[in-house]
Formats: sequence, structure tokens, C-alpha cells
Amino acid sequence: MPSRETRVLGIDPGSYHLGVGCVAKQGNSLRLVYAGIIHAPKSKSLYDRLELIAEKLRPLIDELRPDEIAIEDIFCSKNARSAFHLGMARGVALSVCLGRGIKIYDYPPTQVKSVVTGHGRADKEQVKKMVRLTLGLRGDIEEGYDATDAVAVAICHANSLRILERTGDPRLYPDLSRP
Repeated sequence: MPSRETRVLGIDPGSYHLGVGCVAKQGNSLRLVYAGIIHAPKSKSLYDRLELIAEKLRPLIDELRPDEIAIEDIFCSKNARSAFHLGMARGVALSVCLGRGIKIYDYPPTQVKSVVTGHGRADKEQVKKMVRLTLGLRGDIEEGYDATDAVAVAICHANSLRILERTGDPRLYPDLSRP
């Protein structure tokens, strides 16, 4: 009996460019369902950008119908204002997802890179290459790094779930313990 397909939506938060990527996992195979960016113009105020992100993310989630959502956690930034804005964009994305009643999982950037590339300090080119290889894509994701990073978050979650399903031990991935 074939295993059921699970859709994972990955989000790479940003207040100007919010990356969104969706992969479908069935058994041991992964396929790309969607990769894109929600653009919020720099010419708009922060609150207008946040509202735009929410308005565009809602119908996208409804269209993609993910079973689970994985979102990249905030990294330590040298610029406190940028980190604050990133946190607000992340909060808006979380609010939209919570409103849909879908399980959400957080992943630090180093864990995403480690699961996808084997190295927690991988650069964007390494992540892009491994996303392409993992999904069997012929070329790069056209939308760029923000979309590729979101797809990497989705791949990280999908692969972490595979390990969790096989071992049954949530302690192997403490970030997965939050329902």
C-alpha cells in the first residue's frame, strides 16, 4: 500500500521578501510543489508591508493546502532594528498559519543548513545546490535565494520527520517536540 503524500510548507521570513516553498513527501521521495516570494515594497511602511504579507500568504496557504508548516527561526543579527522587523514579519506569518489550524515547527538556520547540506554553516550557494539535487531539479529555483531558503526549510522538516518516523524518538530533534 503506497504511503500518503504529506505537504510541507516552508517559510523563510522577511519584511521585504518572505520566501515560501512547498514540498510533497511520499515515502522517501520529495517533489517540489511551489516556490515563490511574497514581495513587500521598500517604499511602503513596515505596517503596510506586514499587511501585504498577510494578505498574500492567506490565499497561498489555502491553495497549497499544506499538512504541516516549517518556519525558519530568527538568527542573531548585528542590526537590532532589522532583527525586530524580521521578527514582526515572522509573527505575521505565524499568525496567518495559526489561523489555519496547521501544525507549525520552528527550525534554526543552522539546523536547516545541516539537514539539507550536512554542514550548519553552509553558504547560500551550497544550500541552492543541495536543494536542486535533493529535488532532482534541472536548474535553480528561478525566484532566487529567499524562495530556495524556504524550500530548504520545508526539506529540512520533511527529512526530519522521516527520521522521527523511523526512530519514534522525538528527543533526536528537540525542535520537533512542539506541536
